Amino acid sequence: MLLRRISALLALVLGLAVLVACGDATPTNQAAQTTSGGGATAGLVQGNPDAQLPQIPADQTVSISFVSYNFGTPGLGGKGVQQLIDEFQAKFPNIKVVGRNVGIPDLLSTIVADAAAGNPPDLAQLGLSNIDYAVNNLPLQPINKIAPKAEFDDYTRHILPQALKLGVYNSNLYAGSYTFSTPTLFYNADIFKAAGLDPNKPPTTWDEVHQYAKQIKDKTGKYGIAMDTFPGGGDWLMQSYINSNGGTTLSADKTKATFNEAPAVEFFKMWQGFVNEGLQPKVGTNDAIAAMSNGNLAMYLNSTVLLPSLIGASNGKFDLRTTGEPSFGTKPVRPVNSGSGLYMMSKDPLKQRAAWEFIKFAASQRGNTIITSVMGYLPLRDDVVDDPNYLKPFFDKDPRLMPTLKQLSNLETWVSWPGANSSQALQIFTQAAQDVVYNGQDPQKTLDAAAQRVTQLLQTK
Repeated sequence: MLLRRISALLALVLGLAVLVACGDATPTNQAAQTTSGGGATAGLVQGNPDAQLPQIPADQTVSISFVSYNFGTPGLGGKGVQQLIDEFQAKFPNIKVVGRNVGIPDLLSTIVADAAAGNPPDLAQLGLSNIDYAVNNLPLQPINKIAPKAEFDDYTRHILPQALKLGVYNSNLYAGSYTFSTPTLFYNADIFKAAGLDPNKPPTTWDEVHQYAKQIKDKTGKYGIAMDTFPGGGDWLMQSYINSNGGTTLSADKTKATFNEAPAVEFFKMWQGFVNEGLQPKVGTNDAIAAMSNGNLAMYLNSTVLLPSLIGASNGKFDLRTTGEPSFGTKPVRPVNSGSGLYMMSKDPLKQRAAWEFIKFAASQRGNTIITSVMGYLPLRDDVVDDPNYLKPFFDKDPRLMPTLKQLSNLETWVSWPGANSSQALQIFTQAAQDVVYNGQDPQKTLDAAAQRVTQLLQTK
């Protein structure tokens, strides 16, 4: 029954996704400039009928360098990437993937520096929000122009359009589909019960989140809610919240910051109120995860990718459940994705072939099974969830990824700050948000000042 529900859901998502890809109201990174074509993904990006990528001779070994923020890490992300590489190399014994870990804060600047020195990685895991900057500042290779058309068409056939479009810029695919998540509200059903709340009825609106958090604090003394962003969490979650209240962070022409407009200010006032009322602790990501893992936090809003580790922490200790991002009243939730793509930079044809084979494997049924079941990201294909050889056993065992899947039909793109000052713009925005939420500064005045500074950066050539 569960699998029939999930399969039907993915079919619905697939049907709606073309509309999402072609008609986002929120400004995006120019992804999904469509043309006519058959199939769910055909209009998003076209293969090159003249592309000829050589096969690697059987007696030759090709090594490719792979920079990744998951590779080599001690958690499930590192475990999943290593499993991908190991299974890939078993399938392609004449390709060697040489991984290198670079943390997210230094990832883009490191790759830019390597490229400037004439030594860019052959393949890199980069955030999808970096695509605007990366295309204009790195030696990225358009995958659809390099890959043989029949192979490219086969690659895109079963990838969900709303996932594929995130790697498209100016009608070319620069980021192969890789890791992908949306906001998930994790909650401790045991704390709900202790506070006199029904764990089968999690909050669906922000008003309910406030009511639940207050009752939890009053009845149990535990913190009711934590919403991840500070420090260093980026802005994808904040974009989700602001979008869902009818706002934006950036104007459609990408020349003006808009996070000081009414929908955003209203959200930040609400969030500041959670902290001022003692419902949310002033903690960073690691401490919030620890509180949730230890059973000392009732609700935690963060990425889907945390699900496997939180399941492990909660087993035998408390009843961990999930639900989707809350809404602002009757307004539709417009979640933003977090995640990354695989960007190819090598200009050597044999290395391009090796990188292309890895990109295909990561997006294959087997690759998606590893990425979802081990790493905790969403499946990006329409043919893996109900297949007993892939993700069917995973979803049969645990349906807690279901609420996130339901959000895909309303997905909006993680907007990238354009231009050479993109990192500084992001820093100004996130610091202003932290000053409001954690440091108690006036929301309107603080966001006005930050928006003015960001707008000046955007208009500086």
